Amino acid sequence: MARAASRGRPVLRAEDAWPVEPVQLSTGPEEPVLVCFPSLVMTSGAQEFARFAAQLRGRRRVHVLSAPGFLAEEKLPADRGVFVSGQADAALRAADGAPLILVGRSSGGWAAHAVAEELHRRGRTPSGLILLDTPLPGEPGVLPLVAAALPIVTESVMARAGEYELLDTARLTAMGGYLGLFADWRPAPLPIPITQVCPKEPVRIPSGEVLETGWQWPGQAEHLKVPGDHLTMLEDHATSTAEAVEDSLGGTSLT
Repeated sequence: MARAASRGRPVLRAEDAWPVEPVQLSTGPEEPVLVCFPSLVMTSGAQEFARFAAQLRGRRRVHVLSAPGFLAEEKLPADRGVFVSGQADAALRAADGAPLILVGRSSGGWAAHAVAEELHRRGRTPSGLILLDTPLPGEPGVLPLVAAALPIVTESVMARAGEYELLDTARLTAMGGYLGLFADWRPAPLPIPITQVCPKEPVRIPSGEVLETGWQWPGQAEHLKVPGDHLTMLEDHATSTAEAVEDSLGGTSLT
């Protein structure tokens, strides 16, 4: 239903100005910089990386590229090519000439990998790709996770809903639109290190059902385990996740 409703939204075309700019959440002298892509579900936004980036302040630049369309005044990309090209341009603006690593949370990993492909095609290959528990589109359990976990996410952000405006029709239809854009997409091989960071715990929903995650990704060179589950690894356990990412870049412990 969300995908069908998204088809009535105005669309953003290749000739239009890209409507979103990188949001910088952390500064620091170390390279490469991290350019992060939020999930493509209803609660998508830069706030997903707030606690993660707080652990890297003073050490490394962290930028977030929100997907257009989650605000009522924004259009949805007309197709995947428009989205990927626009986000690739934004990633280069965020890096400002520095080497960059792309980081994608859950379904945001689809965007991160697709943008890495586009940057490689342009001769601006990123230094690496880090996926935070990203499944392939159509992976068994993906839609049940979205459907079942959304009430949990909604509850966890309810206290912040007024601040971030995470619960409205624009966000629901944007989620449907992006799930449609990537429904038939599959990642192409990349000549860069790919790290999948997965939580140690499954998602436990109020009904008692247990949803296992921890997916494999084509071409991944490293598989890291961190505390928490798919939803809490960037919330309650953001420090551990940031530490794992930093260690994978060759940094030292943040604690």
